[in-house]
Amino acid sequence: MGQRLRLDIGPLTDVGMVRDHNEDSLGVFEDYLESIQLSQDLVNRKGRLYAVADGMGGHAAGEVASRKAINVLFRHYYEDMDIDLRRSLEQAFWAANSEIYAHAASNAAHSGMGTTLVAAVVQDDELLVANVGDSRAYLVTNGRIRQLSRDHSWVNEQVEAGLLSEAEAQAHIYRNIITRSMGSRPEVDVDTFSTPLKEGDIVLLCSDGLSNEVPEEEILQIVTTHESAQEAAAQLIQAANRHGGNDNVTALVIKVVEVIPERTALPWVAVAALCVVLLLGVFGLCVSSSPLAGYILPNRQGAVTLTAVQLTSAAASSETQTAQPAVRAATRPKPTSIAPARSTAATVQPLPTFPVFGWEIVAPTER
Repeated sequence: MGQRLRLDIGPLTDVGMVRDHNEDSLGVFEDYLESIQLSQDLVNRKGRLYAVADGMGGHAAGEVASRKAINVLFRHYYEDMDIDLRRSLEQAFWAANSEIYAHAASNAAHSGMGTTLVAAVVQDDELLVANVGDSRAYLVTNGRIRQLSRDHSWVNEQVEAGLLSEAEAQAHIYRNIITRSMGSRPEVDVDTFSTPLKEGDIVLLCSDGLSNEVPEEEILQIVTTHESAQEAAAQLIQAANRHGGNDNVTALVIKVVEVIPERTALPWVAVAALCVVLLLGVFGLCVSSSPLAGYILPNRQGAVTLTAVQLTSAAASSETQTAQPAVRAATRPKPTSIAPARSTAATVQPLPTFPVFGWEIVAPTER
C-alpha cells in the first residue's frame, strides 16, 4: 500500500469579463462526503475525486450539461465497486455521457448541449487523471509545470500533425473548437493518465477560460508563490480576467502538503514473537538445570503438554526395577515405550500445567 497524502484544496469558478452567466461547474470530494454518504472504508479504496466541467449549448443548456456531468460522475464512481480505479473512472465518464445525451435527446430546449470534463483521483500517493474535451489537468513538480491531459480540439490535432506550432495554436481563431465532448454522441472515448505524487506537488484542474488566457509560465509562478491553495485559485482567476476574461474561468488547485506513512502492526507482532521466544528460552534453561528432563508434546486439542521422565538407580527400589520406562503425553491414549538403560529405569511423573501464550506448560516438581 502507498502512503496517504494531506491535501490543501482550492476550488473557484468565475463568470469572467464577457459572458453573462457561468456554464462551468466543479466537483470537490469534500463536498460529497455527506451528500452521497461516503464511508472511510470506501474512500480508502476509491480515493478522493475532483473534477471540472465546461458546458456548452446556450440557453443555460451548457450549465445543465456541466452540472449533470459532475453529479453523475461522482455518484457513479463511488457506487461502482470495481477495484480497478482506472476502469471505474472510465465507466463513470460513460455513465455521465449517456445521461447527458439522453437528456438532450428528450428535451428540445437543450438539444445539442454538451460539456468537457476533466477529473482527478488521488488514491494513496497516486494520481489518476481522465478527460474528454479541452479542460486540462496540470502537474507542478520540482519547480516545473506539465500538462497531464490531452486536448481534444481542432488546433491540438493540427499541432500533433505538425501543421501548427504551439504559439500559432494559442492564438488561432478556431482554438475553441473541440472534437470530443460529453453528451454529443451516444458513446465517448476517454483518455486516462497516471503518475505518482510526492510532498510539494501541485495539481491544477481548469477550464479553457484559464488555459487560453494565462500562459503556463504565469500559472506556474502563481501556484508556487501562494502557500494557500484557495489563494492560488483566486489569483489564477484574477490573472485570467486581467488577460481579457473572454470566457468563464474555473481553477481547482490541489496541493500535496504532507506525506503520511501508513502505520503497520508488523513491528508489534515481531516484538510479541520475540518475547515468546525469550520466555520459552528462559523456561527451557530452568527445566534443563533441574533433575527432570523436559519434553514438549502436542495434545489432541493442538495445545502442548510438557511431561518429564525422572531417571533413578535400579537398586533404589524394587518397584522401579519392574516398571516399564515410558514417556507419554497426558492426552495420548497409549504410552510410547522407550528402551530402558542397562542400570536405570524411568517412571513418568505427570506435572502441573499452566497456559503461556496459548501453550500448555507443565512446571517441573521434585519428588
